[in-house]
Amino acid sequence: IGAPDDIAGATLYLCSGAGSYVTGAILPIDGGQSVQHGLTLFKE
Repeated sequence: IGAPDDIAGATLYLCSGAGSYVTGAILPIDGGQSVQHGLTLFKE
């Protein structure tokens, strides 16, 4: 599970000039859980 500092860092990145070309992307902030279990968008 991501920590508040992780979310803050991602927010700052997306609001900065470095993140100006990021559009329509999924940015998982989950402490690496999606790598271990896979990123599931929809449950069947």
